[in-house]
Amino acid sequence: MVGTAAGTLDGPLMSRSDTDGDRAVLHSLELRSTSGDGANGRAYWRVAVHPVEDGKVTRSIWLRPDQDAGTTGSTDDGRGYALWKGDDAWKPELNVWPSWHQNYQDSDHEGALPLEMVTQHCQRNGERLRESAKWLATVVGVALAALIGTSPLANMRQAGPSWWTFALGAVGLVLLGMTLLLIMAVIRPRPVSYHEIQTASNGPLRKWREMVESEQDLYLPCGINCLNTLRQTLIVDELTLNVLAGAINLPDIRAGDKKSLEKACKERIVRLVELRQAASRIVAIADYYQLRRRSTIATYVGGVSAITATAAIIAAFLIS
Repeated sequence: MVGTAAGTLDGPLMSRSDTDGDRAVLHSLELRSTSGDGANGRAYWRVAVHPVEDGKVTRSIWLRPDQDAGTTGSTDDGRGYALWKGDDAWKPELNVWPSWHQNYQDSDHEGALPLEMVTQHCQRNGERLRESAKWLATVVGVALAALIGTSPLANMRQAGPSWWTFALGAVGLVLLGMTLLLIMAVIRPRPVSYHEIQTASNGPLRKWREMVESEQDLYLPCGINCLNTLRQTLIVDELTLNVLAGAINLPDIRAGDKKSLEKACKERIVRLVELRQAASRIVAIADYYQLRRRSTIATYVGGVSAITATAAIIAAFLIS
């Protein structure tokens, strides 16, 4: 059984229904997406679902860099594609049905997963850090308002400011501005992206990535060994879901094969939910670690800057 083409070769999502080496292809799709390895490059992914045999649904995964250069693989289809085999520590699932993780959503222990517990802990602590930053900003604002409203400012206006007054006042205002910027970085932080965690070379993001990958049995879904693998598996499984949906709608599909494909499709949905939840929680926890670093800088550097700024402004009043 061979499916009909469902797209054009010029679009980002393309359909192929042919033979895959020595194995017949029931339905296949190509997708231009990220390579998923943290290099921020583009690549073409191809997933082919083979005809159902004894209720088993199998697939093949192919990869081609966007530069049209071939990749290392055991088989090449003549268009630069090479059979993708994952990395040395992980191999992609070729049998998508039957599968061992089809009952994941029905588990009553989802909320007790380590990553879920860590996420909740980080969210609570993140809110506390933001509240602390708001109080620090309030204290700085009240102190500055008290200084401006004191009588030395009126005396300065009557006697005329000196050069030292201008210098110390300017230093104080700059330090106060820097303190407020540090506080705003805690109150309204810039969101962390998954790519930043993948490519972090230092700081809290790198430490968190190393922790996740060194304790993958706690923080990553079963069968995933690193953040690169997690992202690539998401790409492949999303494309697999589209291929399965296309195969189900083929006009000449047998009823038994269609039932197996429908089960495989439901299982891929469950797997995608699991992978996406893990990815989003990893990003949420990384965001907390980055926030904690900004809070530490704002507490110590911002505190010293605020004290120094206050001293400089007081000195400017005294020598005026």
